[in-house]
Formats: sequence, C-alpha cells, structure tokens
Amino acid sequence: MLHAVAALWLAAAPGRAPAPGAWRTNGPAYPLVEAIALVPGQETVVYAAARDTESSTSGLFRSDDGGLSWTLLAQAPFQASVRRLAIDPTGTQRMLALTTSGGREYVYRSEDGGASWVQTRLFVSDQRATVFFDPVAADTAYLFGGGELKRSEAGGAWEEIGGGYSAWVSPEGALFLAEAIQTPCGLIFLCYGDKVFVSRTQGRTFDPLGTGTCLDPDSIVYAPSDPSVAYGTAAICLPLVKSTDGGALWKPVEVGELAGILGSKGRVAGIAVDPLDPASIFLAVVFSDDPNGGLLLRSGDGGERWTRVPVPEPPTGPIAIGPSDRVLYLGTVQGVFRRPLGRTQTLPAR
Repeated sequence: MLHAVAALWLAAAPGRAPAPGAWRTNGPAYPLVEAIALVPGQETVVYAAARDTESSTSGLFRSDDGGLSWTLLAQAPFQASVRRLAIDPTGTQRMLALTTSGGREYVYRSEDGGASWVQTRLFVSDQRATVFFDPVAADTAYLFGGGELKRSEAGGAWEEIGGGYSAWVSPEGALFLAEAIQTPCGLIFLCYGDKVFVSRTQGRTFDPLGTGTCLDPDSIVYAPSDPSVAYGTAAICLPLVKSTDGGALWKPVEVGELAGILGSKGRVAGIAVDPLDPASIFLAVVFSDDPNGGLLLRSGDGGERWTRVPVPEPPTGPIAIGPSDRVLYLGTVQGVFRRPLGRTQTLPAR
C-alpha cells in the first residue's frame, strides 16, 4: 500500500518574492511530476504525485502554500508509480490514487487528506485507466479502466455500471459514458464515432445523447466560468475536441496549426481552461521520441490559433489553474512550476 511517511519539508527559498507572473518552483523532492490535484475551495492546497527516475521511487506530496513548499505524505511501494489523483469535492479529505506496479493497477483510498491509505482495487494494467469523484453525490467515486466503468459509494466495493471507451463527469454531476466504434486499418485501429450516454442517477440508468470522437479518458476539462463548454482529446483521431452543450456533442477544434506543432510524435497530455474565459485554454504537449521536448501552448480564441508559452523545464502533462487566484500549476521533469496568469507572456508558435 501507499506508506505514510514522516513529514519532509522543502522550505521556500529565502529572499524577495518573485515579480507577478514569474515561474517559480521549490519541489517536490522527486523531480518528474505525474499528477497534480487542487483542493476545491482551498486554493493554496495542492497535491502532486512525483517520481525519481533514477531510484524508481514515487510518492505523494502536499503543498499548503500554493506550491511554494512541499511535504512528502506517502511513499509508493518499491517500483510502483502514482499516476492519477482524485479529490472528492463533497469531502476534500477523501482522495483516490491510482498506481501502476508490475503490469497491474492499484487503487488506494484516503479519508484523511493523504496521511493514510487503504487499497481498494487491483486489476490488469490499463494506461487509459482513471479515477474520479461525483461532484454532487456525496462520497461517490468512479473507476474507469479496461473498458469498464465502476462505481463505489461510501467507500464500498466497486460495482460495474457500464462499459465503453471513456467516461467522465460534469461539474453538475452528469455522468457520461462513451462507446467507441473502431475499425482495423493495417496495424492500427481507427476510431470514427462515439455513442455518448448520460446518467443523472450515478450510473443506475443511462440515456442516449449523441456522438463524439473517441474521447480519451481523463482528458475532459470543463470551463469554470461556463460549464457548458468543455475540451478533451481524441488522440486516435484528433488532438483537441470541444463541446458547447455540457458534454453531449463533441466537435473537432481547428487543428491545422496544432497538428503542425504536434507532428507525428506529439500529443496533448494535459488541458487547463482559464477560470475567467472559456476560450482561453492551455495545453501541455509531450513527445514520444523526446522526453525533454515538451511544450506549453496557449490559445485565446478556443483553439483557432496557438502561441508557445516559455517554460523553465519541459512539461510532463499535469496542468491545473486555481479557479479564484488564477495561478497556473504545471508538472515538469523538474518539479511543479507555478505562475500567476496576470502576466503570462507568450511567444509565437513555430
């Protein structure tokens, strides 16, 4: 299981505070960041899962000052890696962590903000697996992996409630399930249309809605200022898709310029939406042939045009924005970097 450890405090460096808009990092102790989670209603509390690639050590860290200093909360088992984090909006001390070890996925649950953990589920490894909480129904969690959607209530057993290609939940508690249609094309599979279903009963019943574009699990991000707007990825078909009706119907975003930046090796690994503007989005991009070649991109018009945001270190995928303070948190190969959005500077994409 995840092992609670004695607090390891990484103090902020002394001296003057950086100018507004400057990138800053002070950890965590393990450099490669694999997940970031913000605590709803507590802007300065940030969790990060990070890994030391040299020692294959992974752990969960917490910051109480908006990423300026970090405490090591829990150590993952030897050679296990914490890949996903989820915090329950209906009770922020409840958390889920998804780890990978030896070709298997483990789900851990915490009731005390990450201080102690209990294993709740073991299943065959699935890199597309994800965990998330219902934002409306108290203590209701979902696990999607291996094409199956499962629900756990009040910490109970995981019950299968559906199957498909991806699943996610809206800020208003609508649970979506997408069933993909795939067809072989040589050595690969092409994905050409989801059937999207919605449940407003925590998965007890589903109603058909429309079609999507083979949406990737764990990629759907809603605009804080307008929950009818959401973005996601459909990596098999399209790097970026958008919904303007809360997640029922999905359409491709203009991808000509973005596709040119990504090439054949790049993919969108993280999405964040500015809390003040649903058309202002950030993408963390990684490249399969170059772990140090990640990019941070920004669009101010919903994805029509893109600029590159200079970053101190290459992104690894995790990205989040505080809904009130508008601080952007970016996971990189050398820790979590933070930057207020008030003075974000960008350079033209090439």
